[in-house]
Amino acid sequence: MNIDDFDRYFAAVHRCRPFPWQRRLVRQVCESGTWPEVIDLPTAAGKTAALDVALFHLALEADRPPAERRARRRIALVVDRRLVVDDAFRRAERICAALLAPSEPVLADMAERLRVIADGGDPVALVRLRGGIPREDFWTRDPRVPTFILSTVDQLGSRLLFRGYGVSEFAQPIHAGLLAEDVLLLLDEAHLSRPFLGTLGRVVRYLGHDWRETAPLRPLAAVAMTATPGDPHPVFGLDAADREALSDRLTAPKPARLVEVDGRVAFAERCVEEAKALHDALATPERPPVIGVVVNRVASARAVFEFLSEDDDSDAVLLIGRGRPLDQEALRDAWLPRMRAGRQVTDNPRPLFVVATQTIEVGADLDFDGLVSESAPLDALRQRFGRLDRLGRFRRACAVLVHDKAASGDDPVYGAALAAAWKWLWQNAERQGRGKAGTRSIDFGVAALAERLPTDTAELAALNAPAADAPTLLPAYVDLLAQTSPKPALEPDVELFLHGPRGAEAEVQLVWRADLPKHPTRKDQAVCIETVAALPPASQEAVGLPLSVVRRWLRDQPAMPLSDLDFDPRSDGEPAAGHSRLALRWRGLDGSALVGPDEIRPGDTLVVPAAYGGLDRYGWSPGRHAAVEDIAEAVARKVRGLPVLRLHPDCLAAVIGDQADELIAAEVRELLDHFATEGTDAIVSEALAMLAAWPGFPPEFIATVAELQAGRVRAVPYGRRAGNDDASGETIGGLLLRPERGARGFTDEGDESVLTVPIGLEPHCAGVGELAERMARAVGLGEALAIDLGHAGRLHDLGKADPRFQVWLYGGDRFERRRRGLLLAKSGMDRGDRAAVEAARKRAGYPKGQRHECASVQLLRAHPELLEGARDPELVEYLVGAHHGRGRPWMPVVADEGCPETRFELFGHRLRLAGSHGLERLDAGWAELFWRLCRRYGWWGLAYLEALLRLADQRRSEEEARQ
Repeated sequence: MNIDDFDRYFAAVHRCRPFPWQRRLVRQVCESGTWPEVIDLPTAAGKTAALDVALFHLALEADRPPAERRARRRIALVVDRRLVVDDAFRRAERICAALLAPSEPVLADMAERLRVIADGGDPVALVRLRGGIPREDFWTRDPRVPTFILSTVDQLGSRLLFRGYGVSEFAQPIHAGLLAEDVLLLLDEAHLSRPFLGTLGRVVRYLGHDWRETAPLRPLAAVAMTATPGDPHPVFGLDAADREALSDRLTAPKPARLVEVDGRVAFAERCVEEAKALHDALATPERPPVIGVVVNRVASARAVFEFLSEDDDSDAVLLIGRGRPLDQEALRDAWLPRMRAGRQVTDNPRPLFVVATQTIEVGADLDFDGLVSESAPLDALRQRFGRLDRLGRFRRACAVLVHDKAASGDDPVYGAALAAAWKWLWQNAERQGRGKAGTRSIDFGVAALAERLPTDTAELAALNAPAADAPTLLPAYVDLLAQTSPKPALEPDVELFLHGPRGAEAEVQLVWRADLPKHPTRKDQAVCIETVAALPPASQEAVGLPLSVVRRWLRDQPAMPLSDLDFDPRSDGEPAAGHSRLALRWRGLDGSALVGPDEIRPGDTLVVPAAYGGLDRYGWSPGRHAAVEDIAEAVARKVRGLPVLRLHPDCLAAVIGDQADELIAAEVRELLDHFATEGTDAIVSEALAMLAAWPGFPPEFIATVAELQAGRVRAVPYGRRAGNDDASGETIGGLLLRPERGARGFTDEGDESVLTVPIGLEPHCAGVGELAERMARAVGLGEALAIDLGHAGRLHDLGKADPRFQVWLYGGDRFERRRRGLLLAKSGMDRGDRAAVEAARKRAGYPKGQRHECASVQLLRAHPELLEGARDPELVEYLVGAHHGRGRPWMPVVADEGCPETRFELFGHRLRLAGSHGLERLDAGWAELFWRLCRRYGWWGLAYLEALLRLADQRRSEEEARQ
């Protein structure tokens, strides 16, 4: 395989030839081993092909020893917009599919090379980072596998800075380490992300030689890509051959007429009027047109959509970024073929109006015949016009720009740039006619507009959306951010380093569930936690919203104007007097709580009753009071690959419809009562038979029931409430029916000690050590670090020899522990049965919150011979103690008199464990060890080494569970 194979690879995957610039870029990258710092390409030039170039470069370097590879194995494309109809994600999906099932020799060759890099794993993985969901971290499964990562600035940036929004504090070092090492970060539309670009520069600097005592591993490399650069001297751009190849796209005329109105009502009406006029001008019997209407606020988009959707002779669709990903994917699948670039005439049988917000400005491969756009800064307009006659084949496209004169001041979304851009457009537009009948228009074709743009950088910047620089990420700030468990009392706000000091507001994630109490009060907290814990939320059912917007909604205050930008400056204002609704802040079983509006914090995942309303199939709709559809089962199948059902009256009634609410409630309640007293498999079979026979359920629901009936099913009761319906004095809210296998997919716990298969301590530790060392060699860390990671893996769980911990792993049965005598690393308990696991701990007498990894360090300090052969004994000791994310930099304080004396043999060593580990003490030296290693390996380098050991432990545990 050589560089010349890129054309064959490209054609095999995308069914077209690469552009000249794509060939030049792959040759430059593969020959030099480095990427240009800036890639300046116009809209529709195919910038997302950088993903192909990066992966091809990685495959080409499979012949090199791991430590000598220059290509990064994790390829992140980041853009400061929500990904809705995201061309980059679809492109990555297409690449992955082609390599997982290669149809041509060049693809088979490339896939095989990537498997070599993955150490025998899949050739490439794909993830789209969304926010706020604990344990939804499948992208971190194996650091050896080449991975495409598609993300917003908020999601990737917060993870990179050790403060992943919604990521548990114990998992934050894994995310930070994997995003800082062995990563190529492509920052798309970098002009939208100046603050983050500056922060990236500091991170790259801190990953270098000057900021760690050891040699850098393979630190993050960042590339800025933009269609509207502020720098007139790009590092990599189009040449004459590219301009000729892209001539149709660059020269296509896009005349836009300028229109002024006064007020938001008049604005919405005028947008509708102009959209219909464009339809009439462009429609032919052979080609029903696709007309785009792009506005700056979600409320305006909904108002225009309501008008246009009333026409029976055309279709209309609403695209906003503030929606649940699963819903938006359904919209994309249904509507995208009718409006995508390169569509055939027959793909769109009826006139189509596409009403959208800023969400389509980036990453949306749409092609409009006509466009109505609200006035906006010049860079935003250039992006929107990139969706008009995108491929330059129509040549009849036309547009209208509508400006609300009432917004000429300090616009709440774009500030002064909106008025400045409109003034510039008005002055530079061509006039036709005189007086009131006269019009002004300007050509937004790529080449035509480029000739008119100001040459002065400052003048051009004033016409673009405001972008303040971020504050400098000082080393002292990184010291604070690297402390993840526990966090320091005072710490910098990472939002400033992502979006700059412009009043940007972080988001929270909102999830709706039908089985929560319709109007929860504080006394319902335990019920709400148990209900959500049965089927924890996933990102595909979450909507990202600014914190103040959610606060106002929970207070029943009027909604404020909301855009679809990833930043939305807001003032929360004075809290409303009177009633405020509660939401469940989800942080796993141990950290969740019902909270009021004032208690919500940035990055929170909030689960609210479906009865609250606030959402429809298009997305966020704060004025909508109808119950929201609960899609938890559909998401569980998509994200976790498992069929599950919640046997709960409200969930089932929502699926079947209102006509059978009372009958369903009665049937389900009777089954739950029987289960509470009997809890037998017969009741579960009866429930499935009832569901299969009940008329009115949709086909996908019946298919899930049939799949559950075909295997062994586990029923998990949840939502217990105080009552008198059974002998325990509790009533069951619902039953979660799920396959017996796969229980671990429904937990937020980071401790892998409890599995459904009992595993011995010595074989588990040996397996983790072997896998950690193999991972280290595969990613090119070198001999010394590979040896140390192997040592850490073999020693990480020694503390589980604590006799109290062993009794816990034996289900709290001391006699069974003595009878068998085998030291366990994993129990045979089902960790999905939280009550049983907790009861076993209490019977064993193991203190709540105590950490077995602290006892492991205690053994290492008592038996230094265990560290013989380690190249850096301090690193091994630290990795052992931090392998569950604690101790960065302080170990938890737990009331414990210490372990009773126990003696055992492991790996040929006779060991003794007794008393308290004392690592929580100020004089234990643990915090000092953390800081020494941060200086030795770098903040992110140490986190990366932790990630390798922890992922080896998790992967080994998964393998053992399948045995």
